[in-house]
Order: sequence, then C-alpha cells, then structure tokens
Amino acid sequence: MAAAMYAGHIEEIADCWSAEGQPTAYYRTTAARARRLQADATTPRVKQYLDKMIVRCERLAGKVEQAESRPLNRPGCVDRPVGNGRASVRI
Repeated sequence: MAAAMYAGHIEEIADCWSAEGQPTAYYRTTAARARRLQADATTPRVKQYLDKMIVRCERLAGKVEQAESRPLNRPGCVDRPVGNGRASVRI
C-alpha cells in the first residue's frame, strides 16, 4: 500500500483520538479498521501508532458499554430518588 494511501486511511480513523461520546459501534468499527491497516503496515512506527489507536478505541467502547449497562435503581443515581421520596421530620 502506498504512503499516500496509508495517510488517507489513517486520517479517516484518526478522529478516534478526540471523538469521545460516540456510540460503541463507532469505536469498535474504528478499531477494526485500524487492525486491518495494522496488518498491512510495513513500518514499526505505523504499527505502533495503530496499536495505540486500537487500545484507545477499545477502551472508549468499554466505557460506553459500562455506562449503558449500569442499573438506574442503584444508590446515587439521579433518575430515581432513594427511599420513598417523603421527608420525615421529628420534633
């Protein structure tokens, strides 16, 4: 693969460095594309760069999955009040 072709493909996936808040599928797809590029890469520096990108994308995907799997009824969740919602006052 020519250097210019690598540059174009790397530019397409490089936004993973700054793209937080995306859905899990975005990060998984970007990591898969980086793995394909890494398999064809011939220089250690490009392979190392892509490896770091893969790790970052997988970490961000894990964060999104973890946030999506949290139950809403656990203590500290702002969507559901703790207790019965009534204030008790003792005099």
